[in-house]
Amino acid sequence: MEIRNKQALTSQPRQRQSLAQTNNLEKMLNKYPLLSVSSERCFSLKEAVMTKDYQLNVIDIKVKENVTLQWIKVQLIDVLTFCGAFGAISEGQVLLIARLIRNKYYYLTPTELLYFFQLFIGGAYGILYVGKTVNPQIILQGIAKFEEDVINMRVDIVNEERERQIEIEKKLIEEGKTGIQAWRIYCQKNNIEGQPEPMDKFIKNSKKKRFNEKNINNENFFKNNDAPKL
Repeated sequence: MEIRNKQALTSQPRQRQSLAQTNNLEKMLNKYPLLSVSSERCFSLKEAVMTKDYQLNVIDIKVKENVTLQWIKVQLIDVLTFCGAFGAISEGQVLLIARLIRNKYYYLTPTELLYFFQLFIGGAYGILYVGKTVNPQIILQGIAKFEEDVINMRVDIVNEERERQIEIEKKLIEEGKTGIQAWRIYCQKNNIEGQPEPMDKFIKNSKKKRFNEKNINNENFFKNNDAPKL
């Protein structure tokens, strides 16, 4: 009886952990559902990349469980089932593929991965199932190519945003809506009189700092050398 009680107490933390993992996986599948049951689709890589999501590793850090590995595994089973290949691959192979994807491409987001699976199902990265054999390397080769596309798209988006900011700043400068001129316009619109220019305080502080540094340097010079005799 005592042994059974000890076994029961020992198994309780594992049961709670297993239940928590199941709940977190369900939450993740609700937010990022299987392609076979979801009516929503990304229509471009740019849309997938620009979707505001956490990276896989960040999700695991926040949840404090390796929920993304289980999520990838479930997604792979769904993809393999769609391709008619699930019966020709072992559960160990599926887990290994999921682990390789999670560990190597941890900086991808769930939406980006879903877009990859969407493209993969559409045949964008080769044929997975031929006859009675499945080559898991096709999936890994496909996601390696997809990673290149994601990185290039992220760079393009950053460059586009930088160019947009440059154009905005250029327009503000042309319209006199930046710097000291912007301050003058603001004061005029709001009937503010007698206010110093926004740079005045900075200039005064800079001069004061240079003056103090000069005095400190002179003091150090006198400390390190014989003071002049008056």
